[in-house]
Amino acid sequence: MKMKTMMRLMPFLGAATLLMALVPMSTRAQTKPFELSLWTPIQVAGEEESISGIRLNIIYGRNQAVSGFDLGVVNMTLGNQSGVQFGTVGLVDGDFRGWQNNDLVNLTRGRVNGIQMGFYNEAFGGDLGQIGMVNRVVQDGEGLQLGGVNMARNFRGALLGLANITQEEGRGFHLGLVNSVDVGDGLMIGLVNVANQFHGLQIGLVNIINQKERFPILPIVNWVF
Repeated sequence: MKMKTMMRLMPFLGAATLLMALVPMSTRAQTKPFELSLWTPIQVAGEEESISGIRLNIIYGRNQAVSGFDLGVVNMTLGNQSGVQFGTVGLVDGDFRGWQNNDLVNLTRGRVNGIQMGFYNEAFGGDLGQIGMVNRVVQDGEGLQLGGVNMARNFRGALLGLANITQEEGRGFHLGLVNSVDVGDGLMIGLVNVANQFHGLQIGLVNIINQKERFPILPIVNWVF
C-alpha cells in the first residue's frame, strides 16, 4: 500500500477500533447509514446489508450496495454503488456512478458513469473517464481514456496514451505512440497508426489503412474521406 494511502487512513484507525468495541452486537445488524469493517465478517453491518451514508473499511469490507462515501484499503460492493470510493483497491460487481479513486485497482464489472483513477482501471462500459497506467473498457465506452495503455472493445471519444488499442470500433481522437483500431473514424496522431477500415486522417511516421487498394501504407499522412 502506498505511504500516502496509509497516511490518509491513520486518522480513522483509532476511532474505528473504538467504535467496533462500543457498538453492541445486537445493534450492528441494524446499522445501514454507517458501516465499519475490520475484515468481513468482522463489521458493524452484515455483508448482506446496503449502506447509504459512510463506509469505513480498515482492511477489507464487503456490502450489498453502497451510496455515499466509501473509504478503506479494500472496498468491495456486491451490487451497485454511487458516490465516492477512496482507498487502495475498489471492487464493484454492479454499476458505479461517481468517482472511483483507488491507488492500485478500480474494477467495476458493470457500467461506470463517472471517473476511475488508479494504476489499473477496468469497467464493462459506460460514459466515463479513466485515468491511470492501464485503462480497459471490456465492451462499449464513451468519454476519455488517459494513461500508459488504453484498451477497449468499442470506444467513442478521446484516447491519450503511449498505446491506444481498440479491438473493434474506435471513433474520435487517438493520440499515442501506437494507435490501433479495427474500424474507426476521426483523427489518429502517433508514430504508428493502424486501422483495417478508417474514415478520417492519420498523422505519423507509419500510417496504415488496410481497406485502401492503393497506398494503404504511407509515411507522414494517410487518409480516407
